[in-house]
Amino acid sequence: MKIPTTVIACALVAGTLAPGTNADEPSTKPSTRTTTQSILKHLDFRTGIYLARFEHRITITSDGKLKSVRRENISYGPKDIDPKLERREIRQGQLSPKQIAEIAAITAGWDSLSDKPYTGPADGRELWIKYGEKVVSGGDAPKQVLDLKRFITDAAAKMEVVKE
Repeated sequence: MKIPTTVIACALVAGTLAPGTNADEPSTKPSTRTTTQSILKHLDFRTGIYLARFEHRITITSDGKLKSVRRENISYGPKDIDPKLERREIRQGQLSPKQIAEIAAITAGWDSLSDKPYTGPADGRELWIKYGEKVVSGGDAPKQVLDLKRFITDAAAKMEVVKE
């Protein structure tokens, strides 16, 4: 089978054929190119405990950029504690391809989780995660949700602290 020179040139530019590869034979080598765009969906994470005056928000873009905002001693209004007592920590960074793949693995089957909020103890931790278009929320969530929470909060804790 003869392949026109322009097809071979396009294949070389696109990286589908390595120099010296016979165009008549299918490639047996796995592709070394990785694509994070297709495996990671935009992720928004929120957790907090109202009575503990605590809130943590993490956003991960589809290309793996992470931003974490952790607030403690939150003031809930003018008749509450002094807002100057609030502590805020912001961390940002880029997830590695391995971390992106791990999030994709943890979220496999995410759309099959319940749309209804999971119950939890009164005045306990609240959890809200939106992955793609699917929102999972509540207090006591399934293992998959808690594994994702643990993974992204651990990843955020390793990112560099930045100023506001």
